[in-house]
Parts: sequence; C-alpha cells; structure tokens
Amino acid sequence: MTHTFIVGDRIVAEGTSSGVIVGKEGVVPPVKVMERVNHWTKS
Repeated sequence: MTHTFIVGDRIVAEGTSSGVIVGKEGVVPPVKVMERVNHWTKS
C-alpha cells in the first residue's frame, strides 16, 4: 500500500508499507480493506 500524509497544503510523509489489518476473525485481505476504503472515500 502507498500512503501520503498531508497537513494543510503540505505533504509531510509519503511511502509504501506492507502492513496488514487484523480483525476479530484474523487477518483481513488487502483487497477487502481497499474495497472498504474506496467505498468510504466515494461516499
């Protein structure tokens, strides 16, 4: 996953991570995480 942290109009960090999301039932596949993120950001 790539990420960018912005404060105001300024980019304060950019990078790539291989982190995972762990839910109550174990590791959540990255595809599922991105589906939810994309749904949330388009709403």
